[in-house]
Amino acid sequence: MPEEEPTFETELENLLNAFYAIMPTANRISQFIMLAEGQDFETMREAYPELLSDKKTRDKFLSILGYEIENGKIKEVYRFYESLGGAIKEGTSRFFKIPGGDEYRNRIIAALLKEIPNPELEWLTFRLQALKEADGGAIAILKIWKAVAKETRNYDLEPKEILEALKDWMELNEEQLKDALDLIMQYKLITKTYSEKYAFSDELKRYEDVLDDIEVE
Repeated sequence: MPEEEPTFETELENLLNAFYAIMPTANRISQFIMLAEGQDFETMREAYPELLSDKKTRDKFLSILGYEIENGKIKEVYRFYESLGGAIKEGTSRFFKIPGGDEYRNRIIAALLKEIPNPELEWLTFRLQALKEADGGAIAILKIWKAVAKETRNYDLEPKEILEALKDWMELNEEQLKDALDLIMQYKLITKTYSEKYAFSDELKRYEDVLDDIEVE
């Protein structure tokens, strides 16, 4: 049988499929790249044994991707964005915005006549589910934090403010809260500001309602 002639639609779909194949929800190396900066090495070695457990494999992997281990932390090397890891991280972050934006997403859907995933939302949901498996209480903290933030329109809170917001729903001391916040930061769901406050990540602010779909047992 003769091969089918390529069309704009089939070539566009093939191109999108190639991009989706390197998204962090589909590829363990991309996943590592999106999470690695500043992470504790031992924690990441437990999470990605196939990449980091064997020293020879680890050394090759970190060198190719553009990382180093400094004081027990994984760090992006100088001029990281000229490395393979930097190119993947930047490209993934940029691609997130295309299917994630309504305007371009609708253009692509209209061209293909089929729905396409929102990779940024998929990645956020993936991390929230992983966090739930690691510590369901951390998800509960985010849910309460979101409710408080919607009322006050302020997502940037000091630890004592977070404790105050949680007191009517959860019993936590300062050390337990710090451990939970550190874990949530490992999944890049919150950030720490220069003024020592904690804030939702930009994508969690954009898609905060996805928290409602994560059930806490």
